[in-house]
Amino acid sequence: FFFKQKTAYEISACLVGSEMCIRDRYKKYAKQLIENGDAYHCFCTDDRLKQMREEQMKAGKKTLYDRHCHKLTETEVYTRIRAGEKHVIRLFVKIDLSES
Repeated sequence: FFFKQKTAYEISACLVGSEMCIRDRYKKYAKQLIENGDAYHCFCTDDRLKQMREEQMKAGKKTLYDRHCHKLTETEVYTRIRAGEKHVIRLFVKIDLSES
């Protein structure tokens, strides 16, 4: 990526709130990935993920995320985000889950 040269004010603002600047930069690209269908919001809890991994291991399968939240509608995602539910952005990796 090529970034435009920043002014002294922009640099000092980023140094003071560097975490915010980085987070804002990532938000922009995360939004693009979601809009393009290459990523999605995931609301799965640590407990759910742990249970899923344990079940996959017991069955002798590879431990892979099952894309549970990929099926959520825009309305469901919006509602959960507005409710303040913790979530992450997951990349949509195009693999056949039935082979695992």
